[in-house]
This record gives sequence, structure tokens and C-alpha cells, in this order.
Amino acid sequence: MNRTTITTITLCTLLLASGCGDALDAPTVPEIASERDGPRWDDRQVTVIEQMAKSMAEVLADSEAREALYEEAAEEYTGDTEAFYARIASKRVGGTTWADRLGVDAHPDDTKWVHFYVYGIEYSNPGEAPLVAVGTDDEDVPALKAFDSDGNEHQLDAQTPPGQTVVVVGLNERLDEYGRPRREFLDPDPLTYEAADGPGSTGGRGGGGGGGSVHDFRSAPHTEHIDSIYMIDDNENWFRGSPEIMMQMNVISSPTFPAWKGAFPEVDDERVWYDVDQRLFDWRRDRPDNDHGPMAAVMWWEEDGGDIKEIPVGAVYKGVSITFTFTLRSSDDQMGSAFVNFEDDLFTHYDTNEIEWKHK
Repeated sequence: MNRTTITTITLCTLLLASGCGDALDAPTVPEIASERDGPRWDDRQVTVIEQMAKSMAEVLADSEAREALYEEAAEEYTGDTEAFYARIASKRVGGTTWADRLGVDAHPDDTKWVHFYVYGIEYSNPGEAPLVAVGTDDEDVPALKAFDSDGNEHQLDAQTPPGQTVVVVGLNERLDEYGRPRREFLDPDPLTYEAADGPGSTGGRGGGGGGGSVHDFRSAPHTEHIDSIYMIDDNENWFRGSPEIMMQMNVISSPTFPAWKGAFPEVDDERVWYDVDQRLFDWRRDRPDNDHGPMAAVMWWEEDGGDIKEIPVGAVYKGVSITFTFTLRSSDDQMGSAFVNFEDDLFTHYDTNEIEWKHK
């Protein structure tokens, strides 16, 4: 989604115009917030990935190796069905380490992000070796190169999910620049969810709860929460694993700084309601010395990394122009933004056409 750049009004001008006060505390950044340099796709990485894919396809002719890989992936170490090379390299299968079996001679810097994503693990057949595909960071690629256990090369449709188990060798987006799992994706709490066939709401910003006959409003102080999330489009190709859904919320008193920023690693299926109950921040309208203001902006995106990129989102509150600024990465897929007012009914559905959510 392209955003039109709007000239930023200085913070002091905004505060005076909005009556928020002139001595405000900046919102606290929570522990799960992160800015990171993740995997970098370069020629060396691509070479290593292709070598590993061909070797892994041959290794998986062994049923014991298949079982071991699937068990490792099923642990969902960072919330997805994948095995990390760095975690399995020294583990033994049939008396031989994975590193020796794969036989790839590469520097640790070239393998620290490598993972084996098991797509369609529910399709796996104990007696059948899966195809092993060569991953890519190109979301628009028409086909993926894949190998079978005999070393034959195949082409897989990259835009249509296959109806079979495929192991994809790629670089993991949930690791930091050192190859460590990012804390917001490590052992995420399981969420409850409810399947939904149709649209997530009754029409975007309309009130819920009995067709609008029931209302509930914030009173100061109010601890703001995301109550539930409904994802319409996850913006992630099948071969790249589950989406990395991110959200940032900026308040009017500090429009360029996150009041909350974090990930929802368990929100990975489209068109289901997830009960997340995520605490955001304390909205203190009762204390002039710590008043976050009457309005906040929310930005959603699916994280893919790249260079730092600032996204401005303009708003007008009581005749005053405001620019909220969000920090994303150049390859991230924006999922839209919306504004939350302190006076909004807590039954309000917020909707960007790609994701919908409710506060409480």
C-alpha cells in the first residue's frame, strides 16, 4: 500500500494545539519490541541453500531421517514447522550427524539462518520421501527448483500451495542478525481461535455486540488491549512458512515513537478469529503529566525485512493535522492502518481490508 507523505508538524505544535500538555512522558517500549537485521540473501547463501536442498533430498530417502526431521519441525521452536540447521547439525541420526550426512562445507555465517521448513506436514507419508525445494526471497517467482531423493530436478508452482509435503530450504525470518531466535517468536503462547466463513465483521467500523445495541466505553485510566484478530490476507507465500504479523501503535502525544510494537506469531491462518488478549499500554487521560492524548494510530504489516523505511500516516484531529510515523523494512508487506480514539465504543471493529481487530 502506498502512503502519501505529509509534512510532519513538530511535536510541540501538536501538543499545544491538541491540549495534551507540554510535559509528557514518552510511552514505554515493551520488551517484545524489536528492530533487527535478519537474514540476508546473497550469492553465497543461495549456493549453500541449493547444495543443502539437493543433499537433504537424498538424505530423506532414509525413513529414520525423515522421522527425525519431522519430529524436529513439529516442535515449532519459533512457532512454525521448521528445523534449524544450527540446532540439528550436531544431532545424530543412525549414528551420523546431520552435518556429516548433508556434507555441505560452509562457513557458520552462511548457515546460521538456514532452516528446513516442512510444508504440509499433515500430508506426510512415512513410506514416501518428500521433494526438497530451494527457497527464495522473491515473492513473485513463478516456480521453485526442487529435488527428489534420486537427485532428479523438478519445478514446483511457487504461487499455488501443493497438496503434498515439501521440505523447503531457506533463510528463517524469525532469527536475528546473529542467527538467534527473536524473543517475540520464541515459544509463543498458544491462542484460541474460532473459524469464520464470511467477513470478519458486520461492515468495518460498525459496532458489534447485538448490532450496536450494547455499548462499552473507556474510562481513565484504561489498560488498552488487543482483544481479537481476524486476518483476511496473510501476505506470505506458501514456501516461506507462516507469516510474521507485526503491529505498532503510536499515540498522539508521541506520534513518531511506538507506545507498543510487537508480533503475533500464532496468528497464521486466514479467516479465523484469534483471541489474543494482548496488553498494549495504560491510556492515562486522568493525569495531565502522563496524558498520551485522545487518539492513537495503528499500523499492521507482514514482516519480510530489508532496509529501514519510515512510513508516515496523516490524520486530522479537531482541525489539527497530525503525522504518525512508523518504522518498517523495505520488503515488509503493509497491511494497512487505522485510528483508535479514546472515545470509541469498545465494541468497534477496526478494519483495513487485510486485517481486522477489536480492542478492549
